[in-house]
Amino acid sequence: MTTEFKTRIRNMERYLEDGFVYCVHWEITADSGTCQVNRIGQVGFEREEGVTITPFDQLTEVDVMAWIAAHVDVSYMNTLKQSMTDQIAELTSAPVTAVGMPWLLLTQPVDAPPHDVPTAPV
Repeated sequence: MTTEFKTRIRNMERYLEDGFVYCVHWEITADSGTCQVNRIGQVGFEREEGVTITPFDQLTEVDVMAWIAAHVDVSYMNTLKQSMTDQIAELTSAPVTAVGMPWLLLTQPVDAPPHDVPTAPV
């Protein structure tokens, strides 16, 4: 089973005075073709002296995705992807456990109530 991963920007938080983006919310989705799982994360930023701020209205998705790639540890992302792959495998495999009590399992159909039972006024 091949799992495809896609990362997208969910939202960004910025200061109105100058458009500085101080937080980016992102989501990664794992899609096996029959099942999808996702995780969300965020990256925070602080101003750095001497670094020019790109005006907010000039930012592109490619720019912000590069910020995420630069700030999210590769080993963390690999662990996240493995966890999502494992979850998909668990969701798509036959169950190996169950819950319940044998004396509460219904083995015979339950009779429907008669149609002439009066209903209580509302």
